[in-house]
Amino acid sequence: MGATALQRSLLSVLLFLILLTVFDTCQALVDQKNEINCQLTDRSVQVRFFDEEKRQTGVQTSNAFSYPSVSVNISGNDAGITAFKNVITDPNNLIKTLSYLVWKKLYPNGNGRYRSTVRFILRNFSGVAYAAGDELHLSSNYISSFSKSRTSAALKSEITGVLVHELVHFYQFAGSGTPGGLVEGIADWVRAKTGYQQWSTTKTGNWDQGYGATAAFLEWVNIKVGSLPRFVIKLNAKLKSGYTVSTWQSLSGQTPENDWAAYIKTKRGRGITQVQRLKRLLSVALSKRFL
Repeated sequence: MGATALQRSLLSVLLFLILLTVFDTCQALVDQKNEINCQLTDRSVQVRFFDEEKRQTGVQTSNAFSYPSVSVNISGNDAGITAFKNVITDPNNLIKTLSYLVWKKLYPNGNGRYRSTVRFILRNFSGVAYAAGDELHLSSNYISSFSKSRTSAALKSEITGVLVHELVHFYQFAGSGTPGGLVEGIADWVRAKTGYQQWSTTKTGNWDQGYGATAAFLEWVNIKVGSLPRFVIKLNAKLKSGYTVSTWQSLSGQTPENDWAAYIKTKRGRGITQVQRLKRLLSVALSKRFL
């Protein structure tokens, strides 16, 4: 390749990387608009979910997704319920759509967990939301509190994000020994991957503290491992049979504690975006071609 042709190629690559950087910046700005607040404040409700889900035995799976039968029960007419109805006009269709979105994120190649029924219940209780059996409970009290200082768009995004998080509990595997924080981390990982939560920058505590901190850590391991299907997808599939440290280690090559120690040393707390991943692959390709 002549010098002029090489210069043109390098210039094209440089322009491409600049465009990717601009896109990545825009993506980050969009992420920042999504409100984050999916942690349960009623821990007794959280335990109810774990007690049930950790007894997963003989769960049904399916090679292809099928929409669940959805029923909607809205009790009362308080401020939270009014706010919900103002931004969510068809909860039945929304839950079906999000169920498909969640299932495809967890099982892009099929053979995922099958759920025939989702019973959505909107009522006033302390906390945010929880899943128990085939019931998905959402707190109108939380919606009322959240909506007081947010726009309708922010409220709709938050409700949708909470529903995504809880629907993950319907479709994920969480066999014997699965840490509760990992269960919640995978739920927030799907929520972030679907665009309804920005990546957490928390880099203190333990790897299995759950929610956004664990979600961002899982995405970091996703990139570190690199192979397809991604780490989280493989991990979720293995959780059907339960969890031990070797479950993680067989996929990552390290213990979760060692991965966490490496993760907290990185400059950024959030997972690497698709654009950053593409930049990395392109850099590797260029180094092999021109160096």
